[in-house]
Amino acid sequence: MISKLRKEADFFLEYVFNALDGVGCEVSSFYLDHICYRVATVEEYLELKNYLSTIGELLADNQWKGREISVFELKEPLLFRDREISVFELPSPKPVSYTHLRAHETRGN
Repeated sequence: MISKLRKEADFFLEYVFNALDGVGCEVSSFYLDHICYRVATVEEYLELKNYLSTIGELLADNQWKGREISVFELKEPLLFRDREISVFELPSPKPVSYTHLRAHETRGN
């Protein structure tokens, strides 16, 4: 399952960074805070949440606007263009896709 998640993350990140490059938006110095992945069903959410608990540590399991959102720190971060993304956000079901990436000018923000 991790290879599928990594492959999909690479595709998503390439799309985002190519779009940013295309409009001249320079973000190479920004810290990549986390990546978010949505699943389509409650069953997929519970299965992925269970799997993520075996490859990472649950940092938060909260409600946000009526939806459960689980946040994990991965033992082995996702790698992209010599950068690491170690925090994986998993909200409860909506259409399947990566939805956003958070970046900061510095790591401490």
